Amino acid sequence: MKKVDKTILIVEDDDVARCVLGLIFNKHFEKVITAVNGEEGLALYKDLKPDLVLLDLAMPVIDGFGMIKYLRENNPEQALIILTAFREEAEGIVDYTVLYKPVGRATLLSAVSVALSVDIMD
Repeated sequence: MKKVDKTILIVEDDDVARCVLGLIFNKHFEKVITAVNGEEGLALYKDLKPDLVLLDLAMPVIDGFGMIKYLRENNPEQALIILTAFREEAEGIVDYTVLYKPVGRATLLSAVSVALSVDIMD
């Protein structure tokens, strides 16, 4: 399978979740970068201008809402998928795709395929 020439930024504070997401997307995309919190995620975002951001909401330093605010103000067209275990926190988010943890691999790949207009299904 040929990898898609897109850059994915995963911003997730949970080590296991970040590692699993990285493994899933490294199979499909040329460049996958990970960050442990919103501060690191914003720095990487500004440097790399990824095609897609996968973002957790509940994180230390700068949370997902801080990143969403930055993206809305600076690049409202940015492809963004929010991954969260907290349904109540995400209820007001209507501009972006929200997936609730635990999310199945097929659901995740489907959402990314749609967000980037690419076919990455196994």
